[in-house]
Amino acid sequence: MKFKVCLFLLVLNTPVLYAQLLDSVAISRADVYTSLKDALKTPEDVYVLRLKGKLAKVPKSVYKLVNLNKLDLSNNKFVDFPKGLEKLEFLQVLDLERNKMEFLGPGIGELTNLVDLNIGKNKIQGLAPEIGKLHRLERLIAWGNPLSYFPETLADLKKLSQMDLRVIQIPEGQQKEIKGLLPNTSILFSISCNCGN
Repeated sequence: MKFKVCLFLLVLNTPVLYAQLLDSVAISRADVYTSLKDALKTPEDVYVLRLKGKLAKVPKSVYKLVNLNKLDLSNNKFVDFPKGLEKLEFLQVLDLERNKMEFLGPGIGELTNLVDLNIGKNKIQGLAPEIGKLHRLERLIAWGNPLSYFPETLADLKKLSQMDLRVIQIPEGQQKEIKGLLPNTSILFSISCNCGN
């Protein structure tokens, strides 16, 4: 009997890791950590992290935040899509706006729980075909990039409801092709041009 009581008390005193996907309301109400040092004090309790500044790489300790649902890395100095983000399996919202990325690489396809992706105001010239693996993606913000390549795998984004492609010179013919790939998506374009025609 004493053994059972001790075992029960041990279970009660063992910290439980609640690895989970939060809904959008819970994410909006979660504490926002802006200091990695503070976040690492209780890594399993961190759902939202905002790291702005002059980062060129994601600190490896970020990957200890196993329950991270939202990561804001906007206004930094990333040249490449940050490697290692695929370790954050519960990541649903990723903000990489206003960096210096030139290509959205294949690693993006590993973030299969992404619902909201912001890559606006970078130097991205093309979207990797792997973006089509983001079957839960609902919003893609890509404004202000010199985008010229849009893979046919965009058609696999069946839940995509909004796509922002403003401040990009996209010929009218290519705009029609993109709309054809995403017939149920509200796509924001700047006024069409006759670029290259």
